[in-house]
Amino acid sequence: MARLRVFVNERPVDVARGATVRDAVAALDHGLADLLATAAAYVTDGVGRQVDARDPVGEAGGVFRVVVTARRAPAISKEALRRWPKAELHVHLDGSLRPATMLELAREQHVRLPADTPEGLTLALSVQGVHSLEEYLTKYQLTLAVMQTAAALERIAYEFVVDLAAEQVRYVEVRYSPLLHRPALTLTQAIEAPLRGIERAVRETGTRVGLIVCGIRTLPPAMSLELAQVAVGYRSAGVVGFDLAGAEHGHPAEDHRAAFALAVQHGLACTCHAGEGDGPASIHQALQSCGAQRIGHGTRLGEDPALLEYVVAQRIPRVSSSPSTPTGAWWTASPSPTNIISRTRRSGSARTSWFAWC
Repeated sequence: MARLRVFVNERPVDVARGATVRDAVAALDHGLADLLATAAAYVTDGVGRQVDARDPVGEAGGVFRVVVTARRAPAISKEALRRWPKAELHVHLDGSLRPATMLELAREQHVRLPADTPEGLTLALSVQGVHSLEEYLTKYQLTLAVMQTAAALERIAYEFVVDLAAEQVRYVEVRYSPLLHRPALTLTQAIEAPLRGIERAVRETGTRVGLIVCGIRTLPPAMSLELAQVAVGYRSAGVVGFDLAGAEHGHPAEDHRAAFALAVQHGLACTCHAGEGDGPASIHQALQSCGAQRIGHGTRLGEDPALLEYVVAQRIPRVSSSPSTPTGAWWTASPSPTNIISRTRRSGSARTSWFAWC
């Protein structure tokens, strides 16, 4: 009988044609399959939509994930989770401002914000109900508006580390783009300012921190190369990686491959946002053209079974947060006051990476 290859929890499984989703799960793990008969687990497809375990798997290449809920064990309190030691490998500095700090900086810099209270500002920056990566990114225009001085960058970086340390985050890699702080600051100033804040917070908290700088897809590739040239000079000062962020569709990563090559040449690790606002081809391009060692989000990886199998076989980390049911392809905001618009910094999420960079 002909057999089909599908993927369960990102592992390849061969099943007979006509097999159900539960059959595929059972081929991987009978214990997980048994949980599907209770309220303790359910199955989603490759973009996070819940599916009936009794449905047929369909064609080859199907992607399924088994989600085990907290109902199978005693509930864990938020306070218990807060006490656990954690690592965070994908968080954006410009999405992690304290609302009160944002308001204070706005008053100092005469920047107009859409609200004048922390609660109102958190609501204004919520990404609930947005439907595209491009729409999501517009929220960063508000945070960046108050991040155009060295003092602001230093303060925000300092508070970010202090707040994570209070949540028992022992290691964090935080990213941002110095390019988005020009012309107010030079690239050197825009790198040194957060490093000063991080250094001070590290001394006080003991939390280890690595800084990742991001090129921007929508800016000229020459700017990414310029950023890489400056950033490699800070490799021993706390800069651990080079990334590419921004709107994906119509802005191919391969245009910025010279920046990645220079970063690798000088010992920086490389990651790349891909497969979120564009299809799996963008992930392939990030890996093959840019030499990315990690993929940021990679939500649409499951649309290309061969690529998914390659990523699994090569153990390429896909650093991501939790999928949002309303948007399917990406993520919602955390209610945490220290992370008002960043992709949900779910304290303790183990789905980050197999390795760290510093």
